[in-house]
Amino acid sequence: MKKILITLLILTFFSILATYIYFSKVTGNIEEAESAFENYIEAQGVNENDIKTKDVNKNYKFGGYDITVTYKDEPSSYVYEYFYNAKTKEINLIVLDDGRSIEKGMKYPPIREWK
Repeated sequence: MKKILITLLILTFFSILATYIYFSKVTGNIEEAESAFENYIEAQGVNENDIKTKDVNKNYKFGGYDITVTYKDEPSSYVYEYFYNAKTKEINLIVLDDGRSIEKGMKYPPIREWK
């Protein structure tokens, strides 16, 4: 009985450790995502004082971070969704107007060739 308990404890420990390592590597760290985001919005010509709201969340499904931003000088229905990919270290941007993706009319359009 004692051997079974010790074996279960060891397996549990290694399972938790493996899960932690996997998700740490898959999603990268938040400092990398924040740095890439800051470089991206600088390339877009955004002044950080223009940011009204900013929400950063881990994206376990795709391996990275989702950064949702609204700007003071844009209509309140515009939401900028920045996606940081931890594997490629790239940022992709989708601009939404009331939940629909838009291609034109925003003050800060996506940068097509950015890394």
